[in-house]
Amino acid sequence: MERNITIGLIIAFILTIIGAFYMSHSSDGGAGFLLDFLKNHTENASTNSTDVINTTINETAPINQTENITDNSTISFDASAVYDANNSVVLISVSASKENITADSITAFVSFDAINFTEAASLANVTLPTVVEISNITQNATVYYYIDIMYNGTAYRLPAEGAYNITT
Repeated sequence: MERNITIGLIIAFILTIIGAFYMSHSSDGGAGFLLDFLKNHTENASTNSTDVINTTINETAPINQTENITDNSTISFDASAVYDANNSVVLISVSASKENITADSITAFVSFDAINFTEAASLANVTLPTVVEISNITQNATVYYYIDIMYNGTAYRLPAEGAYNITT
């Protein structure tokens, strides 16, 4: 009985080796999940295409909204806002996933009805992170805003669609 178990284990081991060899040398380019960690195989999965934009929205509080937009060149931007009641301003912090990058331009658009947006602030050749200040905002109002960022000839919009809102 013990000999039958040993023979069965040896046959299973040999079949496993044959299967692993076949998978690692198959013409479809993949070794499957069994041998990927054994092969010294590196694959460049990066691309310079900016067609696909992955969006993650993180709303941390009613007065603080953040959105990260990441493209395939691994740069992402985020914006968050807070209302300063003492000075009647909305402060919008704009930052990037890489430090000390210079955006060609940053433009903030605001609205009180989420339909008619007007340009409220514009900055040119600004190093991120930075703060955009929107002044003359009254208390007890809902302010809708979005940010346009131009970086290396590519336009980014925060949020990608619609607008953030902040209640003052």
